[in-house]
Amino acid sequence: MEICVLGSSSAGNCTLIKTKNTSILIDIGFYPGYIENSLSCIGIEPKNIDAVLITHEHTDHIRGAESFFRKYGVPFVMNKLTFQNSHLKLIPAIFENFQEFKIKEFKITPITIKHDSSNPVAYLIEGEKRIGVATDLGSTDFRLKSYFKDLDVYVFESNHDTEMLLNGGYPRFLKKRIFSDYGHLSNKQCGNTLKEISSGSEVFLAHMSENNNTPDKAKETAEKILGDDFNIHLTFPKKASEVVKV
Repeated sequence: MEICVLGSSSAGNCTLIKTKNTSILIDIGFYPGYIENSLSCIGIEPKNIDAVLITHEHTDHIRGAESFFRKYGVPFVMNKLTFQNSHLKLIPAIFENFQEFKIKEFKITPITIKHDSSNPVAYLIEGEKRIGVATDLGSTDFRLKSYFKDLDVYVFESNHDTEMLLNGGYPRFLKKRIFSDYGHLSNKQCGNTLKEISSGSEVFLAHMSENNNTPDKAKETAEKILGDDFNIHLTFPKKASEVVKV
């Protein structure tokens, strides 16, 4: 299996997971031109994407959905509340949270998470390896931790450095939202959660704030908490990550 985060931040989110025979995107928070260019750099035709899975309806996760659907006709998959609140003009496949479904060789489980949207999910993708994608989390609970136990790869939120957010220029209401149980995970929360549920894996640090974090701070915090048994990979707002093969 191969994983590449095509981009991840409040500006847009999209993750590619593929094998020789199956390719899926998790979220599509960029317009088709960016997706096309990013995929072409790693030798993939957009028309060969088998499905796009949506985590929730915030714009940075669905910005390119309608135009990508019109251009390529790729199937979209999401839960009912996310679809209703997204106001997207397409017809998706609808799932129930925690109910497994398949996309070719992938077995996929959508897991309810805490974030300030209608019915957000993380995804567990199981094929040759097991991969967890959770880019927007105010906090973690026993359900997510149980499904994400001992995975091979995590695409996991490391949104902010606590001190940078506290001392930064965001208004009080926005800081309160980010710090809440339905906001976003800090670098330390990311590291501590992964340390609790895994003894070693590939980790992509996702959804890093451009104002309240830096790649160096996020990576340094993760490496300090997780140690040598984890391989840490950075993601970027408008640039694809490295491709990791597992």
